[in-house]
Order: sequence, then C-alpha cells, then structure tokens
Amino acid sequence: MWSAALAIHNTTLTATSDQTEQRILDEAEVVLHIDGVWSVDADLHVRAVQAREAKHSGRQALLEYWPIETPADDPYRLYRQVRRGADVELFILDTRQYRSSNAEPDGPGKTMLGSAQRDWLLGGLARSTATWKLIATSVPLSNPKGGTTLVPGNDSWARAVDGTGFEAELRAIVQTILDRKIRNVVWLAADVHYAQANAYDPSGDGVPDFHEFICGPLSAIQGRPIPPNPAFRPTTLYSEGGFSNFGLVTVNGASLRLQIIDEAGVVRFERAFLAQR
Repeated sequence: MWSAALAIHNTTLTATSDQTEQRILDEAEVVLHIDGVWSVDADLHVRAVQAREAKHSGRQALLEYWPIETPADDPYRLYRQVRRGADVELFILDTRQYRSSNAEPDGPGKTMLGSAQRDWLLGGLARSTATWKLIATSVPLSNPKGGTTLVPGNDSWARAVDGTGFEAELRAIVQTILDRKIRNVVWLAADVHYAQANAYDPSGDGVPDFHEFICGPLSAIQGRPIPPNPAFRPTTLYSEGGFSNFGLVTVNGASLRLQIIDEAGVVRFERAFLAQR
C-alpha cells in the first residue's frame, strides 16, 4: 500500500468486512488475476465461460467501489495519470489486463502493458513537466516473483532463470527514459510482501537514473527479502521483511521523502531524495 498527497493505493485489494469489497470477492468467485488472464482457482473447476463472467463481475465491482474515471469508449481501462501541482505526476499502470501469458519466454514480442498502454506511459513521461514522475506498478522491477505448477512463469518484470518474465519490455521503457533524458522517475511497487528501496544506474555513469520503492504487506503473509536482479545495475538502499508496513511518499518541491512505516506507526526507514536538474 502506498500513500501520497492523495490516497493512492496499490491495485491489489485486501479483504475487509466492507460489504462492497466483499462483493468483489463473492462475485469474482476467488478469481486469480494472474498470468495475463483472470483464471479461476483450479479447485473450483469452473469452465472458461464462467471465468469470463467472473472477470466481468469482479471488474465491475472494482469500478463501482473505487472512484476511477474511465473513458466512454474504453470503460474497463484502469491505467491513468494524476497531476498534483508543478511537482508531481503519477502514472498508475494496469499490469494485468493486457499482459502476455507469464509462461511465454521473455522477448521483444512479450508484453505486460500492451502497446497502447506502453505508448501512453512513454509519451506521458516524455511530455511531463512535473519535477517528479511517479509510476505505480503492482509488481517489482527486478525481483523475480515465481509462478506455480498451476500458473507457471515469472509474474514480475524481472527475467527469471527459466527465461520467463517481462524484462525485454522493461528494457525498452528504461532505454526511452535514458534516451529522452527523463529525470526524477520513481517506481512504486509491491506484491512481494517485504520493503525495499533500490537506486538504478543502467547507464553506468555512477548517477542513479531512476529509483524503485517497494512496500507491503499491509495485511497478508510477510515475505523474506531477496536481492534485485543485476540487469539494470541496482544499488539496494534498504531491504527488510517480516513485518506489516506501508509506504509514504511526501514531495515538497525538489525534495522527495520516502518512509516505510510499520503496523505500530514506527518509521522503519526514512530517506530524502533531491531532484536532478
């Protein structure tokens, strides 16, 4: 879960007693949004047509619960951007609805975002005049998130040892950031159930080209941190697991402050970053 000047949450929902959110779980019938398609748990033995109906119901419940304005010609589009003053522009990605199968080998034809969303992101980053460009991604950049026998293949951007993942598409995004000299990009990630902060220097000039902050879980099983893959030359600034937490990002002009806060309200990690000019 991430918080900023406005309530910005990771797209993964947590179960609560709220009746509306419970409807999401009931109507979706334990639908798993994994592997690029929403597939029903194997134990339920639900046919594909029922899975599609569950997908529709779950997505409708999500849109009824969360105040997401969607285009009239694309009513299920979830990716969007939010601008706050001169200093912050947030790009919220949909990393599930358009992705290729996790089990496919990584390569130039494999996508997590789909071409339309990828073009939207790259165009938005290039045009943005905000000091800080924040990108919300539900899965981390460099930390492999392995699949299962039921749903094989790496689920995050990183390329796993089996050759699956979405690193080729991420590399194209990173190359655009470098080529267009897009500064002060920060990725906000979750889904691995531990907290971590990474600075990336893919250009190799000793100056970070972008950062990634990972937080969570807020109310789920706690994970054990693993180091990021070396593909984009990360430097880990902080890594800790075994506790519930959320991330808080505060922007004040050229300064961005990251805090990782545990369930007792204790700040477990804090660091300020200055924008590059």
